[in-house]
Amino acid sequence: MPEIEEVQQIAIDCGMPIRFSVANKNNFTENRLLIIKRISDILIDTKNENYFTLIYGKTGVGKSYLASYIFMSLIFKYPKYKYSWISLLNLNEKIKATFSNDYNNSLNEGSENNIIWKYCYRPNLLVFEFGDIQAEGNVYGGNKSPFVTQLFHRVIDYRWQRRMKTLFITPLGGNQELHKQLIKHYDEPTVGRLLEDCQLIKMSGIDNRLKKAKQRSIWEI
Repeated sequence: MPEIEEVQQIAIDCGMPIRFSVANKNNFTENRLLIIKRISDILIDTKNENYFTLIYGKTGVGKSYLASYIFMSLIFKYPKYKYSWISLLNLNEKIKATFSNDYNNSLNEGSENNIIWKYCYRPNLLVFEFGDIQAEGNVYGGNKSPFVTQLFHRVIDYRWQRRMKTLFITPLGGNQELHKQLIKHYDEPTVGRLLEDCQLIKMSGIDNRLKKAKQRSIWEI
């Protein structure tokens, strides 16, 4: 078994945000620990019919923090598996970099297919974050960008066809009905495949980021 520090570094190297490497069970209620165990069992049991798991809820309720704890726990128990954590935003940026003539660009990792294979097709377990294309339109290239929606479909379709374990995270559905919000941003076939064999986990609560911000002292000058 690897040491905790080693697990944290492996998780970071696989793409997990560094700020979540401190995730530990002491910050979860007993109820959430039970949910975490169930999610972990789903993600590791190849006989379980739920190949996809989707954690959703409004911003700041702890979705990525919870996913990070699960991610590191599975790396600790199954260190020989191939893992990856990436967002649709970052995947899009990496692919855009392949069209650059600047070969010193640190994001340029080869062809589009190589990048998708490395981060999304190859891993036994993939954690995939996706969000609001309309809100991030300037980054994605516009409202419901055809390229990005196609990219999202490719990732989902490949892993759906092969029944590959995937943990999705999204802020969509936090304030409205999930399916309606997904359809606003992604096409019906993609959403259908995402939800067909998917265990849904809705997280609720207060926005912890705003709570922390309000607790900080304000300097008046």
